Amino acid sequence: MSTTEQSWGGPLSPLSSATVRLFCVPYAGGGAAVFRHWPALLPPTVAMSAIRLPGRESRISEPPLADIGQMVAAVAADLAATAATGQPYALFGHSFGALVAFELAREMRARELPAPRRLFVSAHRAPDADVGTPPIRDLSDRDFLDKVIRYGGMPQEVLDSPDLLAMVLPALRADIDAAEGYRFVAGAPLDCPISVFGGRSDSVTPQAQLYGWRSHSVAEVEVRLFDGGHFFLHDNRTAVATAVGAALEVSP
Repeated sequence: MSTTEQSWGGPLSPLSSATVRLFCVPYAGGGAAVFRHWPALLPPTVAMSAIRLPGRESRISEPPLADIGQMVAAVAADLAATAATGQPYALFGHSFGALVAFELAREMRARELPAPRRLFVSAHRAPDADVGTPPIRDLSDRDFLDKVIRYGGMPQEVLDSPDLLAMVLPALRADIDAAEGYRFVAGAPLDCPISVFGGRSDSVTPQAQLYGWRSHSVAEVEVRLFDGGHFFLHDNRTAVATAVGAALEVSP
């Protein structure tokens, strides 16, 4: 395995028997650990790799990136190497990660490389939709954390540990800065199918905001709901991973 692969998209499950490689992008402030249970839930035909962004986990000593374009440019080298071999691949992103995954798919097209077998965008409105909520990136740490806690995305063990919180906060702030600084650039719709996942009780990304993704692919765009709020991928881990695996097994 190359050094960059270890940094950006190291596999969490074996590649030997797989027919498709699934690259997963976590939500803001998250790392590869978000998907640590998925390999056991996916079919053996799917090899999963979690994108590891700087500023967290094994890359905690690296300064986090605060721009989605920079993230995409850096991750794209590994993704392009997979796409160039002709091995089918897919992209999954949750919340902030959905924007990164979407832009990665567009970057592969810009490089004239094969499109993903399927793009999974989870818990995020369409990229050209109005945000509808005030930005939080310029808030004080205390007010910023109060907003994040309301979303339900901060484990209690982190909140209870000043040392852990100090480690997590820079990457979380950088990701939120990147998300709030994102500006959609109009372009042709993708030609890969898109699966749009949402939580039935998600107050951050209500169900009505999910259907805007239908204008971003000329292929099938399906919307599927799961029980839970914005972080339903934890509340319904087995159901979400099973849905991903099933969709990849039937995709052409």
